Amino acid sequence: MSIIFGVGLIMLFIAIVMLCYVLISFITGHYTPGWASLMLSMWFIGSIVLLAIGVVGIYVGKIYIEVKKRPLYIINESLVDCTEHNCCD
Repeated sequence: MSIIFGVGLIMLFIAIVMLCYVLISFITGHYTPGWASLMLSMWFIGSIVLLAIGVVGIYVGKIYIEVKKRPLYIINESLVDCTEHNCCD
């Protein structure tokens, strides 16, 4: 998981906690008009943007690794003599 994706998840969690706070403060009557809509939209849209950037970054990273076409492992030494067993290509 990339760092940006993780930050987006944390911001989404904060936006959900703020939504609960705003609802409780609205029910109790202690709220400032305009503050809740501004903060909730800013945190929620910011978290969605970071989540999207994180998903694109993970996807591009996987494409980069695939495009390099490197082998998964390199054989340094063979314990079997290929000329005896006729396994050389």
